[in-house]
Amino acid sequence: VVAGRREFCGFKPGEAITDHDIALGYILEFHPDALPSYAGLSQKSRDSVKFTQCNMEYNMGWLVQAEAPPGALFRKFREIILAGKADPQDVAFYFTHWLTDLAGAEPYPQEGAEKFVLKFPMTVLSSFLRSFRFVQHLSNKTETEVYEDYLEWRWNTHVPQLGAAPTDRGSIA
Repeated sequence: VVAGRREFCGFKPGEAITDHDIALGYILEFHPDALPSYAGLSQKSRDSVKFTQCNMEYNMGWLVQAEAPPGALFRKFREIILAGKADPQDVAFYFTHWLTDLAGAEPYPQEGAEKFVLKFPMTVLSSFLRSFRFVQHLSNKTETEVYEDYLEWRWNTHVPQLGAAPTDRGSIA
């Protein structure tokens, strides 16, 4: 972060940004002309791209593996949406970014492709892909409602079948 500039996503002036998404977000925010293909977009399209670089404190694995309570999982993501900083299509675009980011985490393109084929069981990758549609409801449902919808769907589509979903008090942990 350039000295004399305000703090950016938790990084103080003079500090090096060590997260690649936040670093790209910084460039998009303060030096958009450094990326001519981005600079040439309409403002709405630029906002969609910037949204993908937001720090949403969202961990897709926590959702798919039911490893976090709804507030910890969705709070920041939902706050950004409700603040008007993201439209439903921006959320969909975020997941495109997430998928390419996952593959791009490998140092060589072929290894990124191999990650999906060899390192991710098809059931896990499918769970990630099928979970996207639930998160898009954060604009009109609470974090808990989105999480409960997801958990109920997972229960009802589990293989092997688990039977009827519990309905008594405290049935969803």
